[in-house]
Amino acid sequence: MPEDVADLMLNSGAEQDAVVTTASGAKTIKCIYKNKYQAAKINMIDFESANPYMICAESDLTDVAHGDAVTLLETETLYVREIQPHGNNKLILQLSFD
Repeated sequence: MPEDVADLMLNSGAEQDAVVTTASGAKTIKCIYKNKYQAAKINMIDFESANPYMICAESDLTDVAHGDAVTLLETETLYVREIQPHGNNKLILQLSFD
């Protein structure tokens, strides 16, 4: 997602709340969450998978780490798998269900 679109979405009312629990405690932040479907083929065998991620302001999560819990929609808990600085004060957090 281009940075300018992420900027617009994070400040448009289209964002949602996420509770991120880091070493310093739980914090509610605004984010853009996507549970993107992903298809893959390995050795001629088809696999289906979800590739969830969220975009948030880097300044909201200065101490986020791999394995931190992210609760979305008040019920769905995922875990930080990868942390990707996106520039322009944005982070992309790749998430996993385990």
